[in-house]
Amino acid sequence: MSGYCALIQPLMASAIRKSKRVFDDKKVTDHHAIIPTGVQLNLVAEEWNIYDVICKRFIANFYPDCIVHNTTVIGEANKIKFKATGKEIEDPGWRVVYPKKDNKSNESEDNKDAKKKEEKILPAFTQEEILASIDATQTLGEYIRKEMNWKLFLHNREKIRLYKNLTFKISPTISVLNVLHLPDLYQEALSLNLIAPHDFYINLLEYPAYYNIQILPGDKKEKVMARYNDFYAWCEDNAIPSSIQKSFQDIVNYINQATDHSGKNQARLWIKYLEVTKELDEIRT
Repeated sequence: MSGYCALIQPLMASAIRKSKRVFDDKKVTDHHAIIPTGVQLNLVAEEWNIYDVICKRFIANFYPDCIVHNTTVIGEANKIKFKATGKEIEDPGWRVVYPKKDNKSNESEDNKDAKKKEEKILPAFTQEEILASIDATQTLGEYIRKEMNWKLFLHNREKIRLYKNLTFKISPTISVLNVLHLPDLYQEALSLNLIAPHDFYINLLEYPAYYNIQILPGDKKEKVMARYNDFYAWCEDNAIPSSIQKSFQDIVNYINQATDHSGKNQARLWIKYLEVTKELDEIRT
């Protein structure tokens, strides 16, 4: 196997690995597996191709496992749902025995069709980002989001700190359920070191209309304004990025817009919100 020294040499640097999945005498039936003889023969092209396949397969058995990260991305654009799957190779392991060849220029139609059926290998990502849809902390967060578990969330956040190339961000959806307590979410996220000061992105909920913050009665809007004014002062004292204050100001601007939600439909929508909330609370209990 002199033609395969480059592949064999790394294996000889340490104890040779014999995986039970490949080497198991208890499962031998008719005969043992291939045993190299050390005899080198001159082979014609067709014979060499078969010999090459056998040798590489044999050598690959001694290499470590290939470690991959499987990835599934589910998205929606213009109300059309799509799904993409693939894998990112963390450690190639036995794959080094089978390097990819670039034959694009001479690629036949049959090869192109075969490639479509190949496994999808994602490129190595130098930086990854997670946006967590967390609307509030602790019991309020669990109340708003079905099956949300605050303690489990904190546990998972700690686990992913091991990945230094990962950026973690929080992206709450703003509704009548959490608009008053949004500053609490941001402040606790910072105090627990869940995010960096600028990694906070808001989404304003528009529908269903009875959860839209524009339907809040005047006294409740004033309460939100007072809480946000306190938050702005806290931001100034703690050198919080101006982008965060702007995001909260955008909420204030939105809540005070003159729309049907805040005008002729306000009273009806507020009653609807109370009715739906009461019904859901009864289901929960």
